[in-house]
Amino acid sequence: MGMSFDERILNFDRSADIPIEKYRIQLYIFLLIGDVLLMASSILVVSGIYEVRPWHTAAGEEIASAITPIFAILCFYLGLYSIPSLASVRKMVLIVLHASVASAVLFLIVTFVTKTTAETSRFMLTVGLTVGTIMVIAFHAVVTGICRKWLGTNFENVMIVDAGGGPIELDGAHQFDASGICLERLKHSPDELHDLGSKMRNMDRVILNCPPGDRPDWAHVLKALGVRAEITSSILEDMGALEIRKEDGFTTILVATGPLSLRKRVIKRAFDLALTVPATIVLLPVFLIIAIAIRLDDGGPVFFRQRRTGRNNCFFTMLKFRTMRVEKTDSDGNVSASRDDDRITKVGSFLRRTSLDELPQLFNVLLGHMSIVGPRPHAIGSRAGDKLFWEVSQEYWQRHAMKPGLTGLAQVRGLRGATDREEDLTKRLTADLEYLANWSPQGDLWVILQTLRVLVHPNAY
Repeated sequence: MGMSFDERILNFDRSADIPIEKYRIQLYIFLLIGDVLLMASSILVVSGIYEVRPWHTAAGEEIASAITPIFAILCFYLGLYSIPSLASVRKMVLIVLHASVASAVLFLIVTFVTKTTAETSRFMLTVGLTVGTIMVIAFHAVVTGICRKWLGTNFENVMIVDAGGGPIELDGAHQFDASGICLERLKHSPDELHDLGSKMRNMDRVILNCPPGDRPDWAHVLKALGVRAEITSSILEDMGALEIRKEDGFTTILVATGPLSLRKRVIKRAFDLALTVPATIVLLPVFLIIAIAIRLDDGGPVFFRQRRTGRNNCFFTMLKFRTMRVEKTDSDGNVSASRDDDRITKVGSFLRRTSLDELPQLFNVLLGHMSIVGPRPHAIGSRAGDKLFWEVSQEYWQRHAMKPGLTGLAQVRGLRGATDREEDLTKRLTADLEYLANWSPQGDLWVILQTLRVLVHPNAY
């Protein structure tokens, strides 16, 4: 026989009663006071060093008294005193930097409106705010690091309730075995609801795992307890659900968002054009020399056109300098080029080794078919071993959620050349999906710089 409901409550881990929420509030107050003192004192110290008479801080006091409250309010508004900021150093740093820059901008606007800009020391403002920002970041990193060791791996009280759906693991979470509890009796028993509710009262999250048929009843119970509760779903996990949206009259499951918002696409396009336009102009003499060399080699056409898969899995015509003999050109890409490939011309061999055959794709970038950085576009008939690329992995099509690129994360990691094995494709696919998930302008710049290092590569043939 299993334990009764009362026995389960009595055997529940009493450490769950730790009022982490109370400690968090105290921590937020402590951090706020520390931030105010550090920012103000940093500006005052810098102004004291800067003044002709040591520690004469009259001007610094004016700046500190104006900047410090603005900075504190912005930090609070941007979420510096929140669980995500406590749990992530990166998020904390970004918030502090944003608050610091915004504080300076607002301060300058106020001084401009009040016509006191000329009386403000740029040195005190810039250096004082910079020092204060560094001190605040260091303060948060040290304090949250110490608290993380004290409270565990996170700053939340999390309870995982196993109601017959199987145990799940989450670092620092309290486990509660609720399997065998009679839901019908629980819904009609004030005493049992009281006992369960008292254990969940201090929880920031309650995660329940139960059989699909019990979910509606458990949802009713959890809503009655008034806690922030979540119910696991293997079906949603299989679909890769991102979030649930409730509209008037229906509920939807968000399964895809696309990797880039409109704002990010505009940034990426501007970045592409800023580099591609001048690069195309500068490289025109190189285009001409290569074109003449190809024509002199075998008299065939200069460019090779091939249908490739681009953004949203739509086709586009990709341009390359022709490197294969005209009669042996593989327009569908059914056979990957290999070392000592007899289809490749003498000029073509040099172009492939130096990646110069890819230069015409600058025109694809200008036309908007491609980007400078992104997953490399593949030929329709490309194979990994004996399988077409999309037959190797169901995730293959997801790599086309963004424009293909002249270069990509897979290429700078040395993942290029023939795909003789399925593993050759899966490694590239992993890199492509990683790029999509973590895109940033800084990341694109890093890939471009790394590409310069691997332009000549042993697998470029």
